[in-house]
Amino acid sequence: MAEHYVITDFFTLASLVIYFFLIYCSVYFFYIFFKRNEEPVPTLFHPGISVIIPIYNEEENIHNAITSILGQEYAGPIEIIAIDDGSTDNSRKILREYERKGLIKFVRKNKPGHPTGKISSLNLGIKLAKYDYVCVLDCDSMLEPSVFKELIGYFENPKVGAAVPVQKVYKPKTLLEKLQNIEYTLSMCIRKLLSNVGGLFMTHGVGTIFRKKALIEVGGFIEKTQTEDLNIAFKLIQRGYAIRSSFNAIGYTVVPKDLKSLYWQRIRWNSGLIENFIWYKHMIFNKEYGNLGMFVLPINIIGSFVLVYTLGLMIYEFLKNVYYNIKDLLLTNFDIAYFINENLKDLFRIRINSITVLSAISLILFIAFIYYMSKRLKTSAKGLIKSYLYLPFYFTIFFVLSAFFYIVSPYYAKKRWNKGWLKDH
Repeated sequence: MAEHYVITDFFTLASLVIYFFLIYCSVYFFYIFFKRNEEPVPTLFHPGISVIIPIYNEEENIHNAITSILGQEYAGPIEIIAIDDGSTDNSRKILREYERKGLIKFVRKNKPGHPTGKISSLNLGIKLAKYDYVCVLDCDSMLEPSVFKELIGYFENPKVGAAVPVQKVYKPKTLLEKLQNIEYTLSMCIRKLLSNVGGLFMTHGVGTIFRKKALIEVGGFIEKTQTEDLNIAFKLIQRGYAIRSSFNAIGYTVVPKDLKSLYWQRIRWNSGLIENFIWYKHMIFNKEYGNLGMFVLPINIIGSFVLVYTLGLMIYEFLKNVYYNIKDLLLTNFDIAYFINENLKDLFRIRINSITVLSAISLILFIAFIYYMSKRLKTSAKGLIKSYLYLPFYFTIFFVLSAFFYIVSPYYAKKRWNKGWLKDH
């Protein structure tokens, strides 16, 4: 019995520490957001932008990606460089039609069926780009018309190496897509806050604009990594460049529709995070990198352990309840009616303690995040209500999946170390 109390006290103490930590971070981020809500001002700075679109078997998405660039409300010149990496579907046929109309520069990088990867396509695109600013657009993504004019103003500051639009899920339909939509909403808020405090270290492929000079200085994208967008961000930061983000620039991306696709995407993302944190460990708790080194990177590491710990706590509590329920059944000679009655009493009995209070505060802050972000992104009242209705699934199903992915990722990171990735263009 004494051992049981020791275990319970440990979990209680750990939970209290985690809740206090989460609440502190949430309040801090809210403060920073309202204190430093920076957005680029309208500018007459309209330099040329070269858009690189790496393609591999994307016949269903090519049109949306290219059309979103052709529809940009931008005063400066734009060139589109579509690089096909050996597609075996109708991608090349579609691209030839755009090329025939003079709308894109079509590069046939490899023979059909012989792809060499997205990252080599990006580096080739940088070499071919004729303008000083380079936009990277994944073929399964698209941009709102105002993205370029909203982001370009950041580059009037010579220290800015990249500007990032926020990401939204493109037409979520399935439960899995809608849960990812909640996750992306939170990520958008966090990335904007990190941008405001100089702690943003992500340059995703949904319309990020780079200073070409900066990309060349850091040697372009390295191919032996699982997450080239994360790696290039670290390289730019190490070189002294800043990364900025804007709520006014919105991109859309297609997300995994089934568990298998989600699994491989997250395993790659997490393993890429692990390898890059190892490569750039000198940044962690390094005052030279300001909030990024002293606050943001340590929180990301702690957050990963908290996620796994919380899953372990959930499993422990579940098994503990199973054990005591079986014990109660044995003590009552399997009196099912009594057993159900007692469990129903426990179900409706609210225990007010430090854990429940902190849980309630955390939930309120989380709901506030969702509400504000939805309003900021002009989500309809109907869409906001739907987001709230999906929160229970997000806190259970998606939470368990995310924690499981983190547990499995170190094995994959070790297996794929220095091998890069080819699939999932």
